[in-house]
Amino acid sequence: MAYIGKQLVRGQNTVMDDISSGFNGSNTAFSITASGTAVSPATVNQMFVSLGGLLQKPGTDYTLSANTITFTTAPASGLTFWGLVQGDSVDLNAPSDASVSPSKISATGDFLFPARLTSGLVVLAASDAATVLTAAQSVNSLVTMTPGAARNVTTATAAQIVSELNTAKVGTSFSIILRNQAGSTHAMTLVGGTGVTLDGDNTNTVAATKTRQFIGRVTNIGSGSEAITIYSMGEGVH
Repeated sequence: MAYIGKQLVRGQNTVMDDISSGFNGSNTAFSITASGTAVSPATVNQMFVSLGGLLQKPGTDYTLSANTITFTTAPASGLTFWGLVQGDSVDLNAPSDASVSPSKISATGDFLFPARLTSGLVVLAASDAATVLTAAQSVNSLVTMTPGAARNVTTATAAQIVSELNTAKVGTSFSIILRNQAGSTHAMTLVGGTGVTLDGDNTNTVAATKTRQFIGRVTNIGSGSEAITIYSMGEGVH
């Protein structure tokens, strides 16, 4: 019948050549062609096959290997055949495993891989002194210390942390863990750098022999107005 519009190139249906002349009740395997050219469907489920007017079930009544169709039961002599290959196989050029980098993913979409979040935990054995963390030490980090007096551990600024996260968006989160290895008395306290706010309900002090985890959440990524809120997730004895 006539076709209105641009002729299909992909997704078209191909009628197979009649193979019924080879039916003898003994042969089960047949080469399939269309207009004399070998046809190799990508999958058996891409085919419609009718024997004697009855539609056959792919994978059960027949199987496929390249351009060879094999029937479970040999078709009897005189049985009619009709076959159709639906659609066309297309190479989607799927990338190989672990080959897509963050730079190849849109920074404005909803599907992001903040580069810094794909690396491992940063472990810092801090000296017994007030400590200011670098951006790298402020993201997915474990900070240990044996304080001889009360010590503050201050995060990097919000701008530095957002830059460290690389493709961060509002809602991107990360972890900071403080581990106080003092035997008794002296505490560690997490302090936010410029633009980093500790949630008002937080307990930001880590007592001796305790470990506390904090979760940071990016709330603003605008240049010059970067902001992060940090929440305490609880303390445990190590």
